[in-house]
Order: sequence, then C-alpha cells, then structure tokens
Amino acid sequence: MDEDGPKDRNDSKVFKIIKTVFMVLAPTVMGIYLELIGPTMQELMNRVDANYEEISQALVARSVGYLLGSLISGFLADRFKGHLELLLSIAMLLGATGTMLSPWCTVLGLLAVMFLIQGLGQGMIDTSNNTLCLLMWGAVASAPIHALHFGFGIGAFIAPLLARPFIGDNNTSNSTDDDTQDSPIEIPYSISAVLCIAWFTIFLVFYIHTRLSKKSSEVQTEKLQIEYGGRGNYLDVIRIQCLGQLCRYIYISHQGRSCYHVCLKLPVCLSANMPGQSINSL
Repeated sequence: MDEDGPKDRNDSKVFKIIKTVFMVLAPTVMGIYLELIGPTMQELMNRVDANYEEISQALVARSVGYLLGSLISGFLADRFKGHLELLLSIAMLLGATGTMLSPWCTVLGLLAVMFLIQGLGQGMIDTSNNTLCLLMWGAVASAPIHALHFGFGIGAFIAPLLARPFIGDNNTSNSTDDDTQDSPIEIPYSISAVLCIAWFTIFLVFYIHTRLSKKSSEVQTEKLQIEYGGRGNYLDVIRIQCLGQLCRYIYISHQGRSCYHVCLKLPVCLSANMPGQSINSL
C-alpha cells in the first residue's frame, strides 16, 4: 500500500502537467483564430461588400460575445466545477464553428454572427481555463496562469504567418472582384478550425477521464466502507462517542446509585432507537 501511494501521486502530477500543457496551447489556438481577422480583413470586406467602418461595427459583436461568454461560463463554472473540461470542449467547438464559416459569409450581418460566436468561445475559454487551472494547482497556480496568457501571444504571432501565404499580392483596395476571389483565405481559417476541433476532442477526452476517475474513486470508497463495516459502522462509532459523553456528564452531575442506574439503561434506549425518551423517564 505504501509503494502504490507515491506512484499514484507521481502519476497524478504527470497527468496534471500534461493537462496543463494542453490548457496552455488552448489560448494559442484561440489566438490564431481570433487574430486571422487582421491580415485577412480586406478580403473579408470584399466578400461582404463592406468598408472599414462597417466591418468595425461587425467586430463589436465579438466583444459582446466575449462578455456574454464570460458571464455564462463564469456562472456554469461556479455551479458545475466538475464539468470545466466539458465547458472548454464546447468553447472550442464554438470557436471552430465561427472560424470555419467566416470566410464563406457574403452578408455583413452573417459575418457579425460568426464574430459573436467566436467571442462566446473566447469568453468561455478564458473563464473555464483560468478556473480549471486554479482548481488543479491551488496555491502554486500563478506560473500556470501566466503560461495560459502567454499562449495567446504565441497564437497571435502565428496567425499572420499562417495567413500570409494564402493572401498574395492581390489583396489590395484597388483589386477587382475577380482578383480578390483568387485569395484562398478559406485555407488558413479551415486550418485554425481543425485545430479547434482537435482541442475540442482533447478536452472531451480529459472530461471523460476525469469522470471515470471520480467514479472509480467512489467505488473504492464504497469497498472500503464495506470492508470496515459499511456506513453503519461510522454511525455506531458516533453513537458510542455520544454515549460516552452523556455518561460522563451524568456521572459528574448526578453521582451515586441513580447515576449508575441511568447509565445501565441508556445504552438499551439508544440501541432500541428511542430518541424521544428522556433521562427523567428512566
């Protein structure tokens, strides 16, 4: 038993480190799909036939989505702490949906809806990721949390490098409609969406693993209870302790033969489940 304890603790620590690495990479993926809008903005404007002012108004929907996603996931994370990995999976799925469909939008309003969905995923990722990191590492969570925010910067750095080969030199304000259609920005958006789906699967696996681990620990607890007399055994211990304290109190307060008489009958009353019977009736 002593040999298994350190091994289990080491395995648990290794699993936490691996899980934290994927949690750090989640903001990296988020940084990629959020920052693709910068290098591909002109192409998106051409596809929805909008100017900078109109596309800026559509981008406000992402901030609104971020606010809503933070509020919703904050409430859910506080209410269901054991399902944070599932919230991260849903957030990644939202990010994949908004990113995959954005370059296919031909109407500004529909593009704004995609930005809103991206913002929802962003807010849910930030809130759930930070909460899960705090629950996992506790007092030593400062370094992992800094790593989470550092991951977003890495993703923001990768995004223009990912989009640059697919933009070309035709993506200018003076390009004709035929030229702008030659920029295949669907490819970097699709790559980013595939990464989101990959992390959706990873966090879903983490969620299933966590739920199975909790169930196995509950089964082990039940086996230990059965082995050592079950739940009733703990109740018997509590009854014995209460009985001892009552007898001690009665002995101090009512020394003599009456005390001895009461202490003899009190265990019989407790074992017979007679809580309503008072000491005076004995």
